[in-house]
Amino acid sequence: MQLKAPAPFFPAVLANAIAYPAHQGNPETLDPVRPTPPSNGPYRLTEWTPGGTLRLERNPYYWDAPNVAIPRVEYTAIADSNVELLRYRADELDMTSFVPAQRLDELRQQSPAELQVRAQLAVVYYAFNMSTGPLAASTPLRRALSLAIDRERLATAVLRGGQVPAYGFVPPGIAGYDNPAYAWRGEAQDARLREARSLYRAAAYPGARPLRLRLLCPEDDTLKRVALAVTAMWREGLGIETTTTFLEYRAFLAARERRGEWDVLSHGWNADYPDPGNFLSIFGSDGAQNDGRLADPAFDSQLREIAAEADGPRRLERLAAAERTLLEDYAVAPLYFAVSRRLVKPWVQGAVLSPMNHNYSKYLSLQAPAK
Repeated sequence: MQLKAPAPFFPAVLANAIAYPAHQGNPETLDPVRPTPPSNGPYRLTEWTPGGTLRLERNPYYWDAPNVAIPRVEYTAIADSNVELLRYRADELDMTSFVPAQRLDELRQQSPAELQVRAQLAVVYYAFNMSTGPLAASTPLRRALSLAIDRERLATAVLRGGQVPAYGFVPPGIAGYDNPAYAWRGEAQDARLREARSLYRAAAYPGARPLRLRLLCPEDDTLKRVALAVTAMWREGLGIETTTTFLEYRAFLAARERRGEWDVLSHGWNADYPDPGNFLSIFGSDGAQNDGRLADPAFDSQLREIAAEADGPRRLERLAAAERTLLEDYAVAPLYFAVSRRLVKPWVQGAVLSPMNHNYSKYLSLQAPAK
């Protein structure tokens, strides 16, 4: 493989599932119902029930087999997180994949030592229509909309699942990256709202003539609650009237291409690999996920310089500068960073949540449960 440009982040790309080596043997030799393909990892598959159980055993041919502590691992697919919690409490599971958001406060009280919550490399945000409509030509108006969103209340009173309020676009947790944030992050919400009202009035939207916006959002329970809360904040704080359209996801994907039909778009991004560029490159003028159609020559120039930067630390500095440019454009309103939530039994050692939410059984070990 020959890279066309410097890529200090390339090792992180190789850790993505798309770069895993694939065995080139004859697929006809595999059982189509319960295939057990060859493995070059710390475990090999011994049994698979689709939608049910995945059983693994330690791979004796793995290069680091002596340091793989647990001989057998079983993964169980459980669609309902409340059922998963019940099985965990019955000691039928050593770890959960999720924790029901509505049970989080209870578990913080009852099982604080077993509860793990950590921000993922994933951001939920609103994209503003930068190509047409009332928001396209007014940075102060977009700033007013962002200032009027009480992110702390959104996280603690609406979501209540441990989500982290977002005052920048790139989530925390990327080694060596100094995350930028809005300068007004440290201000009280009432001070932010006063500035938002001043900017809104200056944009020629007095109380007698409210701004009317159209918000497009997927049919998702969490995103619905967020949309209802944010539009209420805009209405109560600024007098803005918002019409919200909730669509099934495929219909939503089609509708977001019709920019004449919306002013604000509910959006999110999960990292493919842990690098700020994986988030910021979205908003290049030719970015496929640049649904609001931000076209900032200064930002595009920064992305080109970053693409040619071979020095890793210097590249991260340039990325932080580019994120500051993005935040100053107010083309997006970051809302919150998603989190991983799980329970881990005290006898499981080495269970540490990572920002990418990748959890490898290789690094786990077991101690005898306390009597």
